[in-house]
Amino acid sequence: ETRVGVLMERTPALVATMLGVMKAGAAFVPLDPRNPPARLAAMVRASGARAVLVDRAHAGRLVDAGVPEIAIDLLPALPGPTDAPAVAVDPRNLAYVIFTSGSTGGPKGVEVTHGSVFALMQTVRGLLSPAERATWLACSTVGFDVSVLDVFGPLSWGGALVLVDDPLANPPPSRPVRAAFLVPTIAAERLAADAMPPGLRTLLIGGEAVSPALTREIQARHPGLRIINIYGPTEATVFATYAPVPHGAERLGIGGPVDGGRAYVLDRRLRPCGIGEPGELWLAGSVLARGYAGRPALTAERFAPDPLGPAGSRMYRTLDRARVRGDGVLEFLGRADVQVKVRGVRIEPGEVEAALRTHPSIREAAVDAHGGGNRAALAAWVVAEDAHPPPASPELRAWLRERLPEAMVPSLYIPVDALPRTSAGKLDRRALPAPPSTDADDAYVAPRTPVEETVAAAWAEILGVERVGVHDDFFALGGNSLVALRLIARVREATGETVPVAALLQGPTVEQMARAVADRRPAVRLPVVALQPEGAARPLYLVHAGGGHVACYAPLAPLLAPDQPLYAFQAQGLDDGLPPLQGVEAMAAYYVKGLRRAQPRGPYRLGGWSYGGIAAFEMARQLHAAAEEVELLALLDTGRPESRDDARFPLDHAAVLRRILTDLYGWGGTAAVTIEALRGMDPEAQLRFAARKLGDGLLPESRLPEVAALTRVRMANHNAMVDYVAKPFAGRITYFQTRGSAYLSNAQDALRFWGRLADGGFGVHEVAGNHGTLLQKPHVDSVAAALRRVLAELDGGS
Repeated sequence: ETRVGVLMERTPALVATMLGVMKAGAAFVPLDPRNPPARLAAMVRASGARAVLVDRAHAGRLVDAGVPEIAIDLLPALPGPTDAPAVAVDPRNLAYVIFTSGSTGGPKGVEVTHGSVFALMQTVRGLLSPAERATWLACSTVGFDVSVLDVFGPLSWGGALVLVDDPLANPPPSRPVRAAFLVPTIAAERLAADAMPPGLRTLLIGGEAVSPALTREIQARHPGLRIINIYGPTEATVFATYAPVPHGAERLGIGGPVDGGRAYVLDRRLRPCGIGEPGELWLAGSVLARGYAGRPALTAERFAPDPLGPAGSRMYRTLDRARVRGDGVLEFLGRADVQVKVRGVRIEPGEVEAALRTHPSIREAAVDAHGGGNRAALAAWVVAEDAHPPPASPELRAWLRERLPEAMVPSLYIPVDALPRTSAGKLDRRALPAPPSTDADDAYVAPRTPVEETVAAAWAEILGVERVGVHDDFFALGGNSLVALRLIARVREATGETVPVAALLQGPTVEQMARAVADRRPAVRLPVVALQPEGAARPLYLVHAGGGHVACYAPLAPLLAPDQPLYAFQAQGLDDGLPPLQGVEAMAAYYVKGLRRAQPRGPYRLGGWSYGGIAAFEMARQLHAAAEEVELLALLDTGRPESRDDARFPLDHAAVLRRILTDLYGWGGTAAVTIEALRGMDPEAQLRFAARKLGDGLLPESRLPEVAALTRVRMANHNAMVDYVAKPFAGRITYFQTRGSAYLSNAQDALRFWGRLADGGFGVHEVAGNHGTLLQKPHVDSVAAALRRVLAELDGGS
């Protein structure tokens, strides 16, 4: 009955940790790393967890939870038993506690027993043939209860779970999957991208209402694929009813109960409804959860005695409406309350509304879903306090991202003078004004030339969006540095022209990229890349991280002050056909020359993330030696230079290439390309071996030069770091340390190291996230806010 939190990235270690907790006799509490720290801490406290197991990336994120944190990948190798631990666990004991959105303003933890999980596994095992049970696609996030089926289903019946990085990723060709669960929106996106897992034989689909049109389209394009529509809340252990979908069905049912389960359609007096008569759906039997962690009143409200079952049994009130058709199949009719589902995520509007009301400028708020199917999204209607103007949408999004999971952050914010009320004074959701069309729809301009059409089509394909206008911004549509590399390759395949990533950063619209393709000579003056060239303030210059590209800084640029120019230094050897520079001193000298072309005289403001901080430090030393002033040297979570003895990965081409491929395609996509298989080949042979293993779908011939350049640059930067001997700097260092690394021993070592080298003083600013996420949403907002404060202090004192 001991609860143990698990906060880890989606890797095989996560699966091993969940299994290890259960084999020790405890119950795991899955914690999604994408949730903000305050919400994670609230979940730990509400679950009653005694400890939290984390990986290195998330150490220190839960210091406010008040429980011990154990970073399992930082522990020394421990001798362990070779046999299963002797623990006394029976079906009534707790298996896991998983959280869902709560209508009263906070998440609620559902307690599920081993007996309920066993009943689910028995049902799924019976639905699948031995061949289908052999390989299961595990693509659900750990905070979604289907992840329990993804992980423990295959493990319990002896199959293989094929873990992928995200719901849209496919397994490597060497491990085709035969069965999978997908929510309808993900299935629709996969279908649109022609990315249904190859070899799939049975698809379980559910988590939200399923459109008959979607199932008909899937069947038309994949005629041999069997589809099973599943239904059930978290309180009924993943799903409680199921129904095979007939070919070409015009209406879908949710079938009948799973093994050991019962389903009733009851009227207001808890009497069974007749055939075809709508009523409220109640669930009962072995699939039911125990209740809600630490909330006995809520448990008693939703789990009632079952008057139709065995003595002492219970039933769960779903608040869903349903009816029994003439053929005996259950049919879902919608919600009886205001709960909504967006992309398969169950959302209580009350929890989002409560978070909005904590904003000092918001008096009232209402939240509801708008749109439908693949375009379903959340909208928020907000009433400002009398003394305050309505906050802008970006401010409200940033506020909520510090408190809620990304899936619960509305996409639209509509200011209103007052919320509509019924005669009884309750919120009248039906009377809320219709959300306006989005700015993106209003400003949409279709491609006007053949080149713009080609570029827009490539963007739509890579970004997975329905349409792209000529003025749409790559990063606003969800692009990032790794996606940028795939886009560049796709445009090169379609047009024969290579657009440097730096050109995409300086011109991130379809119109600008098409112009770069047509001109064939993009106006990029390397190594300096203008991320935000406008503004009267003194420019800030940031140096690339170990990979060489500067796209990591693109999310930061629009969050700084409106008049703050931002430039970045890109590594030689990526887009220019030149060999990479060798050594930190040589790189810094090259960047100083580029800096002086852009800004002939100081004072200078420099910085960099990770390896970029080391290069920026050496630039500052060289500028100071030339009698130039460096008024800001900002190190963004920069570790101390490593020696060759303690470097994180060996300095050979095989290890670096494997890391590049993992960055590009995820570890799941590159499982067939191991370091051991690559070693013993020359670099060109390694590339061609990787291309054969990954196939044209992932690594076509046209991408080999790009991957080779990335590998050469990464190797040069890694070699430069381990060979660098840092000497004192006469100026001040401003260090930005992430909360996720603040309590790690190597992070403390980095602070001591840089502090000793800063003869002019050393200041530390804490920012959100961890080393890998501080420049990504939502943590980049915290970094930008800290930088704005530092820059404002410099401007105020000048």
